[in-house]
Amino acid sequence: MTVPYIIREATPADADRIAPLLREKDRREVEAITGECPEAILPRSFVAEPPCKVLFAETAESKQPILIGGVRSTPDHGATSAAVWMVGTPLLERYSFTLAREARRYVDAWGRSYHRLWNTAWEGNDLHVEWLRFLGFTITGRFEHRGLPFITFEKSIPCVESIPLVRE
Repeated sequence: MTVPYIIREATPADADRIAPLLREKDRREVEAITGECPEAILPRSFVAEPPCKVLFAETAESKQPILIGGVRSTPDHGATSAAVWMVGTPLLERYSFTLAREARRYVDAWGRSYHRLWNTAWEGNDLHVEWLRFLGFTITGRFEHRGLPFITFEKSIPCVESIPLVRE
């Protein structure tokens, strides 16, 4: 079976391309947490001070954007901590199950480097909350921001040197 999408390292042009196409709930989440539109925020993912990794998924044949997401070191939250994030277009709902399984591999790999992955998400973004649970994150708190309910989540991975590498 041919995989209907491609996952690759993202570029700033990918951020510009996907920003206006985001799912309404993803757009609302970005705007609520940052106070800015995705068109302003997403390109900044590539100029973050701490080390970061940004991935992009698009359909294999038509190259339509599906999602962009990544991980960014957050030493102010602990020496081996990193924030994970992801937003997508309406196509994310079509490929959600298979992409969530792929995401598990990336989260596991990032966890070997950072050992504590965390962030916040709008509780009303059902797809994000479902993914977080599927990926093994624990909801660690709730708070209100700009009138919307948000959750904090995290996943701690023990520092074990003998974990085998995931397939690339």
